[in-house]
Amino acid sequence: EQDLDSLGAELDFPALSGPSGAGPSPINNSGQIAFTALVSGQTRGVFVVSAGAQPQRVAAAGTSVSPGGVLLLQTSSHHAGISDDGSVLFGAVTTSPLGIFIGLPGGTPLKVVWAGEAAPGGGTFAVFGSTPQPSMSTSSRVAFTATTTQGPGGGIYLWEAGQPIVAVALNGQSVPGGSGTFVLTGNNADVTTNAQGDVLFYSPVAGIQADSGYFLRRAATGA
Repeated sequence: EQDLDSLGAELDFPALSGPSGAGPSPINNSGQIAFTALVSGQTRGVFVVSAGAQPQRVAAAGTSVSPGGVLLLQTSSHHAGISDDGSVLFGAVTTSPLGIFIGLPGGTPLKVVWAGEAAPGGGTFAVFGSTPQPSMSTSSRVAFTATTTQGPGGGIYLWEAGQPIVAVALNGQSVPGGSGTFVLTGNNADVTTNAQGDVLFYSPVAGIQADSGYFLRRAATGA
């Protein structure tokens, strides 16, 4: 029997993709699972499902996003997170630039950040890290990695609804407690955030004996 989504479209489950094309799909505390699949064997969509229920479509090619733009055929084959209210975080190419979005079944996905936007710390956002990052702790808080055009070349960033995006760490910035510097010009960093807004991230480093490390930025202190 062919599986159908909430809009009656056939889903191609052999084309299911977990983070980076491998590994388990994310699950929230309510038991909801976010996943991607081909829709009618053609274009990829993003979905949410609970055990025994029909998959609910969050986004697919042709979905309009806020504040403007439409998802293209290159809807991202990965997803990055699901919050306890069922919101799904995903990346996609649109008729506007590449972006990161939060969506709910039946709703219009909300833009978190576009490529080409001014980045805190200098430059403009160019490319965003793929899973296992970005990370969403709630539907109003997202941590992500990005490279930049001009400026520092890249960094770790935090988005909170209604607030400007802030830089958590920038390429070339001194690491805490040492003389080395962060190397954040690629997309090989990893990042996660929690309900308190703390951000834990992995970064290569330069200028000291260690070649990489994990770093924690506490929301309460900003350090």
